[in-house]
Amino acid sequence: MIGESTTEAWDDRTFEVSRFHTRGRMHTDGAGARIVDQIYVERIRPTAREPLPRIVCVHGTDQTGLCFLRTADGRPGWAYDFAQLGWEVYVVDQVARGRSVYDPAVHGPLTRLPLGEVEALFTGAAAHHRFPRAGSHARWPGGPGVSGNPAFDAFATSQVASLADVALAEELNTRALTELFDSIGGAVLLTHSQASVFGFQLCDHEPDLVHKHITIEPNGPPFHDIEPIPSARVDDAGDRAAPPGRPWGITRLPLTYEPATRSPDELRSTRLPGGAGLRNGGWLQQEPARTLPRLARTPQVVVSADASFRSDIDGWTHRFLVQAGVPAVHLRLSDHGFSGNGHMMMQEENSVAIARLLSEWARRDAPSSILDSTAPGNPGTVEGWGPTAPPRARASAADRSTAGQL
Repeated sequence: MIGESTTEAWDDRTFEVSRFHTRGRMHTDGAGARIVDQIYVERIRPTAREPLPRIVCVHGTDQTGLCFLRTADGRPGWAYDFAQLGWEVYVVDQVARGRSVYDPAVHGPLTRLPLGEVEALFTGAAAHHRFPRAGSHARWPGGPGVSGNPAFDAFATSQVASLADVALAEELNTRALTELFDSIGGAVLLTHSQASVFGFQLCDHEPDLVHKHITIEPNGPPFHDIEPIPSARVDDAGDRAAPPGRPWGITRLPLTYEPATRSPDELRSTRLPGGAGLRNGGWLQQEPARTLPRLARTPQVVVSADASFRSDIDGWTHRFLVQAGVPAVHLRLSDHGFSGNGHMMMQEENSVAIARLLSEWARRDAPSSILDSTAPGNPGTVEGWGPTAPPRARASAADRSTAGQL
Protein backbone atom coordinates (compact mmCIF):
# COMPACT_ATOMS: atom_id res chain seq x y z
CA MET A 1 0.00 0.00 0.00
CA ILE A 2 2.90 2.40 0.71
CA GLY A 3 3.78 4.40 -2.40
CA GLU A 4 7.16 5.44 -3.70
CA SER A 5 9.22 7.41 -1.17
CA THR A 6 10.85 10.78 -1.68
CA THR A 7 13.19 12.82 0.50
CA GLU A 8 12.15 16.25 1.75
CA ALA A 9 14.02 18.77 3.86
CA TRP A 10 12.85 21.47 6.27
CA ASP A 11 15.74 23.70 7.41
CA ASP A 12 18.45 21.22 8.46
CA ARG A 13 16.04 18.29 8.91
CA THR A 14 15.59 15.55 6.32
CA PHE A 15 12.55 13.29 6.07
CA GLU A 16 11.39 10.34 4.00
CA VAL A 17 7.88 10.95 2.66
CA SER A 18 5.52 8.41 1.04
CA ARG A 19 2.06 9.06 -0.40
CA PHE A 20 -0.73 6.57 -1.03
CA HIS A 21 -4.47 5.92 -0.88
CA THR A 22 -6.27 3.21 1.04
CA ARG A 23 -8.24 0.69 -1.06
CA GLY A 24 -11.73 2.08 -0.50
CA ARG A 25 -14.56 0.12 -2.10
CA MET A 26 -16.10 -0.40 -5.53
CA HIS A 27 -19.36 1.45 -6.19
CA THR A 28 -21.47 0.74 -9.25
CA ASP A 29 -24.52 2.67 -10.45
CA GLY A 30 -25.97 3.80 -13.76
CA ALA A 31 -22.87 5.85 -14.48
CA GLY A 32 -20.62 2.79 -14.16
CA ALA A 33 -18.12 1.42 -11.63
CA ARG A 34 -15.68 3.53 -9.61
CA ILE A 35 -13.69 3.37 -6.37
CA VAL A 36 -15.02 5.48 -3.51
CA ASP A 37 -14.44 6.04 0.24
CA GLN A 38 -10.65 5.74 -0.01
CA ILE A 39 -8.52 8.17 2.00
CA TYR A 40 -5.31 9.88 0.95
CA VAL A 41 -2.38 9.33 3.33
CA GLU A 42 1.08 10.83 3.69
CA ARG A 43 3.67 8.93 5.71
CA ILE A 44 6.56 11.01 7.09
CA ARG A 45 9.52 9.57 8.92
CA PRO A 46 13.00 10.81 9.81
CA THR A 47 15.80 9.51 7.62
CA ALA A 48 18.44 9.72 10.35
CA ARG A 49 17.06 6.88 12.49
CA GLU A 50 14.42 4.14 12.51
CA PRO A 51 11.38 5.40 14.44
CA LEU A 52 9.67 2.89 16.68
CA PRO A 53 6.18 4.28 17.33
CA ARG A 54 3.54 5.25 14.76
CA ILE A 55 1.03 8.09 15.06
CA VAL A 56 -1.95 8.80 12.78
CA CYS A 57 -3.24 12.41 12.60
CA VAL A 58 -6.84 13.12 11.53
CA HIS A 59 -8.05 16.69 10.92
CA GLY A 60 -11.40 18.32 11.69
CA THR A 61 -14.16 20.25 9.93
CA ASP A 62 -13.28 22.12 6.71
CA GLN A 63 -9.60 21.18 7.08
CA THR A 64 -7.42 18.71 5.20
CA GLY A 65 -4.24 16.97 6.29
CA LEU A 66 -2.44 20.18 5.33
CA CYS A 67 -3.17 21.57 8.81
CA PHE A 68 -0.68 18.99 10.17
CA LEU A 69 1.85 19.38 7.34
CA ARG A 70 2.56 23.10 7.57
CA THR A 71 1.50 26.13 9.55
CA ALA A 72 -0.23 29.12 8.01
CA ASP A 73 2.94 31.20 8.40
CA GLY A 74 5.03 28.65 6.53
CA ARG A 75 6.69 26.60 9.28
CA PRO A 76 6.82 22.79 9.34
CA GLY A 77 3.64 21.39 10.85
CA TRP A 78 3.06 18.87 13.61
CA ALA A 79 3.69 15.97 11.24
CA TYR A 80 7.31 17.03 10.83
CA ASP A 81 7.63 17.95 14.51
CA PHE A 82 6.50 14.44 15.50
CA ALA A 83 8.81 12.87 12.91
CA GLN A 84 11.73 14.86 14.30
CA LEU A 85 10.82 13.48 17.73
CA GLY A 86 11.17 9.93 16.42
CA TRP A 87 7.66 9.06 15.21
CA GLU A 88 6.52 7.51 11.98
CA VAL A 89 3.67 9.87 11.14
CA TYR A 90 0.60 9.22 8.99
CA VAL A 91 -1.51 12.23 7.96
CA VAL A 92 -4.84 11.63 6.24
CA ASP A 93 -7.41 13.59 4.28
CA GLN A 94 -10.88 12.57 5.45
CA VAL A 95 -13.17 10.69 3.08
CA ALA A 96 -14.46 13.06 0.35
CA ARG A 97 -12.07 15.80 1.48
CA GLY A 98 -8.90 17.15 -0.13
CA ARG A 99 -7.15 14.41 -2.11
CA SER A 100 -9.65 11.79 -0.96
CA VAL A 101 -12.13 11.66 -3.83
CA TYR A 102 -15.57 13.23 -3.41
CA ASP A 103 -18.37 11.54 -5.35
CA PRO A 104 -21.61 13.55 -5.13
CA ALA A 105 -23.77 10.55 -6.03
CA VAL A 106 -22.34 8.61 -3.09
CA HIS A 107 -21.47 11.26 -0.53
CA GLY A 108 -24.28 13.78 -0.92
CA PRO A 109 -24.17 17.54 -0.36
CA LEU A 110 -21.33 19.54 1.16
CA THR A 111 -21.26 22.38 3.66
CA ARG A 112 -18.68 24.99 4.55
CA LEU A 113 -18.11 27.50 7.36
CA PRO A 114 -18.20 31.18 6.34
CA LEU A 115 -14.88 32.95 6.86
CA GLY A 116 -16.42 35.13 9.57
CA GLU A 117 -17.07 32.00 11.63
CA VAL A 118 -13.56 30.72 10.92
CA GLU A 119 -12.19 33.97 12.33
CA ALA A 120 -14.50 34.04 15.37
CA LEU A 121 -14.03 30.38 16.36
CA PHE A 122 -10.60 29.34 15.07
CA THR A 123 -8.15 32.13 14.35
CA GLY A 124 -9.24 35.63 15.43
CA ALA A 125 -11.32 35.13 18.55
CA ALA A 126 -9.92 38.22 20.30
CA ALA A 127 -11.15 40.42 17.48
CA HIS A 128 -14.71 39.09 17.73
CA HIS A 129 -15.29 38.42 21.47
CA ARG A 130 -18.06 35.92 20.84
CA PHE A 131 -17.35 33.43 23.62
CA PRO A 132 -16.17 33.86 27.22
CA ARG A 133 -12.43 33.32 26.77
CA ALA A 134 -12.09 34.92 23.34
CA GLY A 135 -10.19 37.97 24.60
CA SER A 136 -7.30 35.75 25.78
CA HIS A 137 -6.59 34.33 22.31
CA ALA A 138 -3.11 35.63 21.46
CA ARG A 139 -1.12 32.86 19.73
CA TRP A 140 -2.20 33.18 16.09
CA PRO A 141 0.88 34.09 13.98
CA GLY A 142 1.11 37.79 13.19
CA GLY A 143 -1.68 38.90 15.53
CA PRO A 144 -5.42 38.21 15.39
CA GLY A 145 -6.28 35.78 12.59
CA VAL A 146 -8.53 38.03 10.54
CA SER A 147 -8.61 39.08 6.91
CA GLY A 148 -5.47 41.04 6.04
CA ASN A 149 -3.19 39.03 8.33
CA PRO A 150 -1.02 37.07 5.86
CA ALA A 151 -1.15 33.94 8.04
CA PHE A 152 -4.95 34.08 8.14
CA ASP A 153 -5.22 34.76 4.41
CA ALA A 154 -3.05 31.68 3.74
CA PHE A 155 -5.12 29.60 6.15
CA ALA A 156 -8.39 30.81 4.60
CA THR A 157 -7.35 29.58 1.16
CA SER A 158 -6.83 26.08 2.60
CA GLN A 159 -10.40 25.73 3.91
CA VAL A 160 -12.57 23.26 2.01
CA ALA A 161 -16.12 21.93 2.16
CA SER A 162 -17.16 19.03 4.42
CA LEU A 163 -19.84 16.37 4.08
CA ALA A 164 -23.15 17.81 5.24
CA ASP A 165 -24.25 14.41 6.59
CA VAL A 166 -22.08 14.21 9.70
CA ALA A 167 -23.30 10.71 10.60
CA LEU A 168 -22.26 9.49 7.14
CA ALA A 169 -18.86 11.12 7.65
CA GLU A 170 -18.54 9.24 10.96
CA GLU A 171 -19.41 5.93 9.31
CA LEU A 172 -17.15 6.29 6.26
CA ASN A 173 -14.13 7.67 8.08
CA THR A 174 -14.31 4.99 10.76
CA ARG A 175 -14.29 2.35 8.03
CA ALA A 176 -11.39 3.99 6.17
CA LEU A 177 -9.32 4.45 9.32
CA THR A 178 -9.93 0.83 10.28
CA GLU A 179 -8.47 -0.19 6.93
CA LEU A 180 -5.45 2.06 7.48
CA PHE A 181 -4.81 0.78 11.01
CA ASP A 182 -5.18 -2.83 9.82
CA SER A 183 -2.55 -2.20 7.14
CA ILE A 184 0.07 -0.50 9.34
CA GLY A 185 -0.41 -2.73 12.38
CA GLY A 186 -1.71 -0.24 14.93
CA ALA A 187 -0.67 3.21 16.13
CA VAL A 188 -1.36 6.08 18.45
CA LEU A 189 -4.31 8.07 17.10
CA LEU A 190 -4.44 11.87 17.24
CA THR A 191 -7.76 13.44 16.27
CA HIS A 192 -8.82 17.08 16.12
CA SER A 193 -12.30 18.49 16.72
CA GLN A 194 -14.86 16.81 14.40
CA ALA A 195 -12.58 13.78 13.98
CA SER A 196 -12.85 12.82 17.65
CA VAL A 197 -16.01 10.86 16.93
CA PHE A 198 -14.09 8.78 14.36
CA GLY A 199 -11.47 8.16 17.03
CA PHE A 200 -13.99 7.00 19.64
CA GLN A 201 -15.57 4.71 17.04
CA LEU A 202 -12.21 3.29 15.97
CA CYS A 203 -11.26 2.56 19.59
CA ASP A 204 -14.59 0.78 20.01
CA HIS A 205 -14.23 -1.20 16.76
CA GLU A 206 -10.49 -2.01 17.01
CA PRO A 207 -9.24 -1.52 20.57
CA ASP A 208 -6.17 -3.70 19.96
CA LEU A 209 -5.01 -1.48 17.09
CA VAL A 210 -5.34 1.94 18.75
CA HIS A 211 -2.59 2.15 21.35
CA LYS A 212 -3.68 5.57 22.68
CA HIS A 213 -6.15 8.22 21.54
CA ILE A 214 -5.20 11.88 21.88
CA THR A 215 -8.23 13.98 21.02
CA ILE A 216 -7.63 17.70 20.56
CA GLU A 217 -10.70 19.72 21.60
CA PRO A 218 -13.15 16.95 20.67
CA ASN A 219 -16.54 17.32 19.05
CA GLY A 220 -18.86 17.65 22.00
CA PRO A 221 -20.01 17.92 24.69
CA PRO A 222 -21.88 14.67 25.39
CA PHE A 223 -25.41 14.29 24.09
CA HIS A 224 -26.52 17.89 23.48
CA ASP A 225 -24.70 20.71 21.74
CA ILE A 226 -23.83 23.75 23.85
CA GLU A 227 -23.93 26.92 21.78
CA PRO A 228 -20.38 28.30 21.75
CA ILE A 229 -21.54 31.74 20.59
CA PRO A 230 -24.18 33.71 22.55
CA SER A 231 -27.30 34.20 20.45
CA ALA A 232 -31.09 34.34 20.66
CA ARG A 233 -31.11 30.55 20.65
CA VAL A 234 -29.57 30.11 24.10
CA ASP A 235 -31.59 29.51 27.21
CA ASP A 236 -31.39 31.31 30.55
CA ALA A 237 -28.32 29.32 31.59
CA GLY A 238 -26.48 30.26 28.40
CA ASP A 239 -26.90 26.85 26.77
CA ARG A 240 -28.89 25.68 23.79
CA ALA A 241 -30.66 22.45 24.73
CA ALA A 242 -31.04 21.23 21.17
CA PRO A 243 -32.02 17.66 20.25
CA PRO A 244 -29.09 15.31 20.88
CA GLY A 245 -26.16 16.16 18.64
CA ARG A 246 -24.49 12.94 19.74
CA PRO A 247 -27.32 10.59 20.75
CA TRP A 248 -24.86 7.84 21.76
CA GLY A 249 -23.16 10.20 24.21
CA ILE A 250 -19.92 11.12 22.43
CA THR A 251 -20.84 9.82 18.94
CA ARG A 252 -23.76 9.89 16.52
CA LEU A 253 -23.53 6.17 15.70
CA PRO A 254 -23.63 3.25 18.16
CA LEU A 255 -20.94 2.42 20.68
CA THR A 256 -20.65 -0.80 22.69
CA TYR A 257 -22.23 -0.21 26.09
CA GLU A 258 -22.61 -2.55 29.03
CA PRO A 259 -25.42 -3.30 29.77
CA ALA A 260 -26.07 -3.54 26.05
CA THR A 261 -28.24 -0.93 24.37
CA ARG A 262 -30.34 -1.35 21.23
CA SER A 263 -31.31 2.30 20.93
CA PRO A 264 -29.80 5.60 22.11
CA ASP A 265 -33.14 6.22 23.85
CA GLU A 266 -31.98 3.68 26.44
CA LEU A 267 -29.13 6.01 27.41
CA ARG A 268 -30.68 8.22 30.04
CA SER A 269 -28.94 11.59 30.29
CA THR A 270 -29.22 14.18 33.01
CA ARG A 271 -28.23 17.81 33.04
CA LEU A 272 -25.75 18.89 35.69
CA PRO A 273 -24.71 22.38 36.76
CA GLY A 274 -21.38 23.82 35.70
CA GLY A 275 -18.39 24.29 37.93
CA ALA A 276 -14.69 25.07 37.79
CA GLY A 277 -13.56 24.68 34.19
CA LEU A 278 -17.03 23.63 33.03
CA ARG A 279 -19.09 26.18 31.13
CA ASN A 280 -22.62 26.44 32.47
CA GLY A 281 -24.42 23.09 32.52
CA GLY A 282 -23.74 19.86 30.68
CA TRP A 283 -25.10 16.35 30.25
CA LEU A 284 -23.87 13.03 31.59
CA GLN A 285 -25.54 9.64 31.98
CA GLN A 286 -27.95 9.12 34.80
CA GLU A 287 -26.54 6.88 37.51
CA PRO A 288 -26.00 3.99 37.50
CA ALA A 289 -24.17 4.74 34.25
CA ARG A 290 -23.55 2.23 31.49
CA THR A 291 -19.89 1.50 30.79
CA LEU A 292 -17.94 1.44 27.50
CA PRO A 293 -15.85 -1.74 27.92
CA ARG A 294 -14.26 -1.82 24.47
CA LEU A 295 -13.42 1.88 24.45
CA ALA A 296 -11.94 1.39 27.93
CA ARG A 297 -9.14 -0.73 26.45
CA THR A 298 -7.58 2.39 24.88
CA PRO A 299 -6.31 5.22 27.11
CA GLN A 300 -7.82 8.56 26.11
CA VAL A 301 -6.54 12.10 26.59
CA VAL A 302 -8.69 15.17 26.02
CA VAL A 303 -6.54 18.20 25.19
CA SER A 304 -7.87 21.75 25.70
CA ALA A 305 -6.48 25.19 24.98
CA ASP A 306 -7.26 28.05 27.36
CA ALA A 307 -8.58 30.60 24.82
CA SER A 308 -10.84 28.41 22.71
CA PHE A 309 -14.61 28.19 22.38
CA ARG A 310 -14.16 24.63 23.69
CA SER A 311 -12.08 25.57 26.76
CA ASP A 312 -15.01 25.23 29.17
CA ILE A 313 -16.80 22.46 27.25
CA ASP A 314 -14.19 19.68 26.92
CA GLY A 315 -14.39 18.88 30.63
CA TRP A 316 -17.83 17.36 30.05
CA THR A 317 -16.38 14.93 27.50
CA HIS A 318 -13.68 13.95 29.97
CA ARG A 319 -16.23 13.43 32.75
CA PHE A 320 -18.42 11.34 30.44
CA LEU A 321 -15.50 9.04 29.60
CA VAL A 322 -14.52 8.54 33.25
CA GLN A 323 -18.14 7.95 34.25
CA ALA A 324 -18.33 5.21 31.57
CA GLY A 325 -15.24 3.45 32.97
CA VAL A 326 -12.79 4.69 30.34
CA PRO A 327 -9.20 5.55 31.41
CA ALA A 328 -9.12 9.22 30.44
CA VAL A 329 -7.23 12.38 31.36
CA HIS A 330 -7.98 16.03 30.71
CA LEU A 331 -4.79 17.76 29.64
CA ARG A 332 -5.26 21.52 29.85
CA LEU A 333 -2.46 23.39 28.09
CA SER A 334 -2.66 26.17 30.68
CA ASP A 335 -1.59 23.67 33.36
CA HIS A 336 1.65 23.17 31.44
CA GLY A 337 2.62 26.78 30.87
CA PHE A 338 0.80 27.37 27.57
CA SER A 339 -1.45 30.42 27.46
CA GLY A 340 -3.38 32.21 24.73
CA ASN A 341 -3.94 29.20 22.48
CA GLY A 342 -7.10 28.60 20.48
CA HIS A 343 -8.80 25.74 18.70
CA MET A 344 -6.20 25.54 15.89
CA MET A 345 -3.26 25.14 18.27
CA MET A 346 -1.27 23.16 15.68
CA GLN A 347 -1.13 26.33 13.56
CA GLU A 348 -0.12 28.72 16.31
CA GLU A 349 3.17 30.32 17.35
CA ASN A 350 4.02 27.74 20.03
CA SER A 351 2.94 24.69 18.01
CA VAL A 352 6.35 23.00 18.28
CA ALA A 353 6.34 23.08 22.08
CA ILE A 354 2.79 21.70 22.19
CA ALA A 355 3.84 18.87 19.87
CA ARG A 356 6.65 18.00 22.29
CA LEU A 357 4.20 17.85 25.19
CA LEU A 358 1.84 15.56 23.27
CA SER A 359 4.73 13.35 22.14
CA GLU A 360 5.88 12.92 25.74
CA TRP A 361 2.41 11.84 26.82
CA ALA A 362 1.87 9.54 23.84
CA ARG A 363 5.10 7.60 24.52
CA ARG A 364 4.09 6.69 28.03
CA ASP A 365 2.67 3.38 29.17
CA ALA A 366 -0.75 4.62 30.22
CA PRO A 367 -2.39 4.65 32.61
CA SER A 368 0.13 3.59 35.30
CA SER A 369 2.89 6.08 34.44
CA ILE A 370 0.40 8.92 34.08
CA LEU A 371 -0.78 8.34 37.62
CA ASP A 372 2.75 8.96 38.92
CA SER A 373 3.30 12.69 38.43
CA THR A 374 6.83 12.37 39.86
CA ALA A 375 8.04 9.87 37.24
CA PRO A 376 11.14 11.08 35.33
CA GLY A 377 10.16 13.15 32.31
CA ASN A 378 6.46 13.23 33.18
CA PRO A 379 4.98 16.22 31.36
CA GLY A 380 2.93 17.22 34.38
CA THR A 381 -0.06 16.37 36.50
CA VAL A 382 -3.22 15.43 34.62
CA GLU A 383 -6.67 14.66 35.89
CA GLY A 384 -8.98 11.77 36.30
CA TRP A 385 -7.93 8.33 35.09
CA GLY A 386 -11.06 6.25 35.46
CA PRO A 387 -11.27 2.47 35.97
CA THR A 388 -10.89 0.00 33.13
CA ALA A 389 -13.80 -2.29 32.29
CA PRO A 390 -13.57 -5.75 30.64
CA PRO A 391 -14.15 -6.15 26.89
CA ARG A 392 -17.32 -7.47 25.30
CA ALA A 393 -18.76 -7.98 21.83
CA ARG A 394 -19.67 -4.94 19.73
CA ALA A 395 -23.28 -3.84 19.19
CA SER A 396 -24.56 -3.47 15.63
CA ALA A 397 -27.40 -0.89 15.55
CA ALA A 398 -27.18 2.29 13.43
CA ASP A 399 -28.60 5.77 13.99
CA ARG A 400 -28.04 9.10 12.25
CA SER A 401 -28.13 12.72 13.28
CA THR A 402 -27.04 15.83 11.40
CA ALA A 403 -26.25 18.10 14.35
CA GLY A 404 -23.11 20.25 14.91
CA GLN A 405 -20.01 19.69 12.84
CA LEU A 406 -17.43 21.36 15.10
